[in-house]
Parts: sequence; structure tokens; C-alpha cells
Amino acid sequence: MTAIAFTFQACYGTPNDLGLDIKLKGTVKSKTTNLPIKGIKVTRPDSPSYELTDEKGNFSFFTYQYGSDSIPVLFADIDGVDNGNYADTTVIIYPKGKNEIIINVELEEMK
Repeated sequence: MTAIAFTFQACYGTPNDLGLDIKLKGTVKSKTTNLPIKGIKVTRPDSPSYELTDEKGNFSFFTYQYGSDSIPVLFADIDGVDNGNYADTTVIIYPKGKNEIIINVELEEMK
């Protein structure tokens, strides 16, 4: 098994070279209360992968950059009123030359 892993890395590089080369991390808070929001889905609209914010509103995941200088990142309240009722928000990031981006977002509560 070790020989297979070594051969894979020798031919293709480490998994970080497979396109998962930008770390996105940050915190999601309520714009009204400034408190962290748990359970917000953080994703790229063009990707099936996502991360949910933890009890402190934190998230962290790897993504990739291809084709464009910008990456949209969607913040969506998928559990409805369980943690409040927040409007979906998209943030556009420009990661050129960076391998880590910190995004701190305040979501607006819907009435």
C-alpha cells in the first residue's frame, strides 16, 4: 500500500496539488446581535461540498480556484428558524496568490 501511495504522489503530487489549494475559514455572526450563528451552510454554489458552522460560528474547508480570478462563497441558513432566520448571502473573494482566505460574515436576520 505504501508503494501505491508513493507512486501516486510521485506522479500526481500530494492531494493539495489536486485543486484543493485554498483554505477558506472564518466566522459567521448575526448582524443584529453580533452573536455567532451555528448551522449555517458555507459552500461554493458550483460545488456539492459544504461545511456547517459550529457552535461558535466557525467554519474551515479547502476549495480550489480555476478559470476565474474570483470565487463566490454562499452562506445559507438551511435549518430555517432553529437558529434564527437569516437571509442567504454570497461573498465574492479574490484569492490570487493566496493559499488561505479568512471570511468574517454578518448575516441579516429576516423578519
